[in-house]
Amino acid sequence: MLLSLKVKNYALIEELSVDFHHGLNIITGETGAGKSILLGALGLILGKRADTSVLSNADSKCIVEAEFNVAGYNLESVYRDNDLDFDRHSVFRREILPSGKSRAFVNDTPVNLTILQELALQLVDIHSQHQNLLLNQQAFLLNIIDKFCGNEPLLNEYLRAYAEFKASKSAYLKKLESYTSIKADIDYLNHQVTELADANIRAGEISQIEQELSQVENAGEIKAALHEVSQVLSADEQGLLDSIQNISTAINRISRVFSPANELLNRLESVKIELKELDADIQADFEKLEFDPGHQELLHQRLNLLYSLLQKHRADSEEELLEKLESFQQKLSIGIDGEFELETLRKQLEQQEARALDLAHQVSGKRKESFASLQTKVENTLRNLGIEHGRLQIDCTDKDMSNSGIDEVSFLFTANKNHPVKEISKIASGGELSRLMLAVKALLSDAGGMPTIILDEIDTGVSGEIADKVGALIHAMASGMQVINITHLPQVASKGEAHYKVYKNHDKEHTRTFVKKLDRMERLHEIAKMLSGEELTDAALENAKVLLNK
Repeated sequence: MLLSLKVKNYALIEELSVDFHHGLNIITGETGAGKSILLGALGLILGKRADTSVLSNADSKCIVEAEFNVAGYNLESVYRDNDLDFDRHSVFRREILPSGKSRAFVNDTPVNLTILQELALQLVDIHSQHQNLLLNQQAFLLNIIDKFCGNEPLLNEYLRAYAEFKASKSAYLKKLESYTSIKADIDYLNHQVTELADANIRAGEISQIEQELSQVENAGEIKAALHEVSQVLSADEQGLLDSIQNISTAINRISRVFSPANELLNRLESVKIELKELDADIQADFEKLEFDPGHQELLHQRLNLLYSLLQKHRADSEEELLEKLESFQQKLSIGIDGEFELETLRKQLEQQEARALDLAHQVSGKRKESFASLQTKVENTLRNLGIEHGRLQIDCTDKDMSNSGIDEVSFLFTANKNHPVKEISKIASGGELSRLMLAVKALLSDAGGMPTIILDEIDTGVSGEIADKVGALIHAMASGMQVINITHLPQVASKGEAHYKVYKNHDKEHTRTFVKKLDRMERLHEIAKMLSGEELTDAALENAKVLLNK
């Protein structure tokens, strides 16, 4: 329910604030007073796009703020999914900056226009002549039927089942495409896996082979150098080790008279041990290092194999070749095991499709069962609204499953006796369409969680007794939902529980639009003026009193 609306710096509105009644709210005013401006401001809350042309003062921002009581609309999950704080009294705000940028907020949390629309459109329904075009739109018609027959719980169950079916179908088709593609390449994949697996690739192997090849190919030079070093270390009487032994003998002779001698001897002993180990290692390397043409050829073959695999698979390293092998093995596994997995998915898909289709038929059945009752109630309401011979027929044909079920519906209508029903867009006048839409929506006024409905001069073209009946119907609707009705008819205006007047005020520089809630006496005078014009007559006042006391 719309609790209040505050508007600042929008078109002819400098600043205004309106608190609304929970039942039937009447808005009146002369043509051009600004009633459409008020709706335009509210439209910003509903997510309409706007530019700086709406700014009354081009240097200040426009602010439109609406407070709603959102209890009973089942919006908690929408708030939660969009990280919004849920409050039964929620404030929706829209700002249009002088730069042209727009900002939107829900309970002071910034939101984008899509979220604002998603929430606000479940809270406010603006019914105008333009909206009558919805009578030709599937989503609107099915929504009307589902609300009328109380189909929402079953429809929600169907939507969940249908979503699961669609997700499974998508997964199945993706798996099938992958399997079909891989199955055609099964021999190729087998060859690639065999080739790479037989190569027994090890990470870092190329670097090791290149290093070993370098040693083998330079074995003679390496052995000569090692022999030279060994000779320096251990040649008889000329080697470094023999010289160190001579040094130790000399120092040992003075050890009795030279105290640092023992420390020097210990250090020399350590050097001698290290050099002996070094000599032993060099001699061992010398003995191991042999030039083997056969081994050299094997190393070249291995290196060539690895290089050719790198080039073939456009890889930069052994690690990438191993990743390629894993990928080929996975695809091959899909090719080998895919048929079994596909069969499992297909059976699951068939079960989900059958469940969704069963629920779709249940939804369709409830819809069709309600057609006769819905048609009769609409026709009865139309008779009360002056369309004596109005006849509504709901046609339904089957279609493939979709988010709306398996039904394709259309409303066929005639307002004239003995005339065949035809598509609404081809048969009804604007006034008849408006009353038909009103009759349809009146059926839903007792449904819980219905949005506030704003009726924008839908009574245009009716008068007298019919106008009184239109007012009575609107008043009845307001017993189950909040109704805000913009009207020029005194018969309709008199039915309201709260009455607001939109008017203009002129000064030397500006024209401003204002909204005022009328007290009982002001309301009496306003309805009397609607009956007789600006000049109040006793007869008009008496007639206004009669209307207000009905």
